[in-house]
Amino acid sequence: MKTTLLMRLAVCAVLCQSALGFAAVVDDVPESKAYELLLDLKLPNAATYNVTPPTYETDKSKTWSTSFDRVAYHLEVKRPDESRQWIWVSMQAFTDDPSKVGIPHSGAKIFWQQSLQDLDVRTNHSTVKEVTQSQSGNIEFWPSNYGVQNTAQVPNASDTAYDFGDGPATGPGYGSMQIHDHGQKTTLFAYNSWGSNATTDDLGIGNNATPMSSGAVHSDWTFRGNAAEYEIKRLRVYLRPGPTPGGLAVQLTSPGDRQVVQRNEDGLGSIEVSGALTSFASHIEASAVALKGGVDAPWQVIDASPTKSFHGALQLQQGWYRLDIRVWQDETLLTEISSPEFGVGDVYITAGQSNSANSGKPAQTPTSPMVGAWGPSGWRHAKDPQPIATGVGGTPWPHLGDLLVEAYGVPVGFISVGWGGTSVTQWQPGHSKQLFERLKLALGHVGWRGARAILWHQGESDAASKMTSKTYRELMTKLIDASRDYAGWTIPWGVARASYLPKLGQTEIQAIVDGQQQVIDADKTVFEGPNTNDMIGSVWRHDTVHFNEAGLKEHAKRWKETIPTPTASVKTAPVDEPDAGEPIEADAGGELDSASTSDSGATL
Repeated sequence: MKTTLLMRLAVCAVLCQSALGFAAVVDDVPESKAYELLLDLKLPNAATYNVTPPTYETDKSKTWSTSFDRVAYHLEVKRPDESRQWIWVSMQAFTDDPSKVGIPHSGAKIFWQQSLQDLDVRTNHSTVKEVTQSQSGNIEFWPSNYGVQNTAQVPNASDTAYDFGDGPATGPGYGSMQIHDHGQKTTLFAYNSWGSNATTDDLGIGNNATPMSSGAVHSDWTFRGNAAEYEIKRLRVYLRPGPTPGGLAVQLTSPGDRQVVQRNEDGLGSIEVSGALTSFASHIEASAVALKGGVDAPWQVIDASPTKSFHGALQLQQGWYRLDIRVWQDETLLTEISSPEFGVGDVYITAGQSNSANSGKPAQTPTSPMVGAWGPSGWRHAKDPQPIATGVGGTPWPHLGDLLVEAYGVPVGFISVGWGGTSVTQWQPGHSKQLFERLKLALGHVGWRGARAILWHQGESDAASKMTSKTYRELMTKLIDASRDYAGWTIPWGVARASYLPKLGQTEIQAIVDGQQQVIDADKTVFEGPNTNDMIGSVWRHDTVHFNEAGLKEHAKRWKETIPTPTASVKTAPVDEPDAGEPIEADAGGELDSASTSDSGATL
């Protein structure tokens, strides 16, 4: 009897705790009565969810069967001898999949870096402002490391501190689960460092105000390692049953924001139109609206038999566009959406060492909206730092994009894969540094004849190692040939004359320039890039090696003057033409981001 009584008391304790927890949320937020609990998790002090996924006390994500129109998060925390703090953050559903709203560990394949619609905030936290139907919310959910760079260009965010506008890396790592109100410059709640290391997690409501030992203050709680301070820390996720928001009925995967596709010799480019559907449709149609240059394209069916996804293409004249897309079930219009802005113009792959990468100061931003950059997270405005290249500073590419847009009136896209401090030897296929994989990544993304040229700026490291002209010419020729073998066509290269480092002798500097010139002279599809060796001193360089703002702009100007006038696509004989409809895939090998766990502002 005693055992039975103890068992009943234990069951009662669990049930009462659950009931009290639910009652507390309803007491906090009466409107939560319209929502249903999806996930409930007591947060540990030090999680490793990328290694061992979370075990929720309540998990209905696999059994949920109804549509929902809003998602809500309720976080409560309490330190000893302090009052309980809580926050409720709800927003229009940003997905129709209930398995994509929880802890974004690598096994869940969750990644969200976007704005939120109709944000509601309820809280008892003294520094967080309650809002209703706000349009200034944004979400940063990912399993990876991240850096201070505001890659999504969130309004008001910093490029020097971790806050409400950071830039994710790839692969499993530190982990971020954050929701912000960038209009209020406020982190609403943040839960970080739960990914792959066993250090104490970061957790907080509102902005963190405690500085690091370096003096840096990261408002999104990154590096705080403070989760053990709380005796209560509990996260709940709710869904409100209702019709799926119209924008989620079709999830567009292409075209991407600021995407640029290469035009051909007739000024035409083919833009992929693809996405996923949440319900059955009989056909998908699209039309193109020319925003600058270009020619409108009338409504046309791009997929006559979609399933859960759709795929098609539109051929458009060079210019800047928006697509309107309609989803039909026979004669009933299910939904209509518009794509992000994109363009048909010229795409350049840039490679080399630090002066092709993000090592200049300050970071640059294109003035034209028609200058895009591609990286692992997709296309975006080509604001520095460029998404794949190493470093966190500036490049010549934003200004070059502006110059080319102004000169030729077509959009310009960049894929920058440079790596600071590298030699031409390290860029060879098969080298342990795996830098050639970065070129393959870019070539695989653009596909057959999908770029105008590769722009190469490198040579300083080889001058420092006293490489001969002959060796440089041979290695550079091998690299160019390997890129063309992989691409399947003779992609043009532009090779800069670059080899200057302070304290190097003129003999070493000139040897590399001679090798570069020999490569240019020997191949009609390699054009002469700029000579930057005369840009010396504080007029051009901020640290005697890397360019300052004047240097970055002059570097861009010299590239613009040396790139052949792009009046038509470069017509070259194919090396090995792929079958139609079989795009070249990028290999997964090679690193895309350097990683660090310091609080210095480098990539996490």
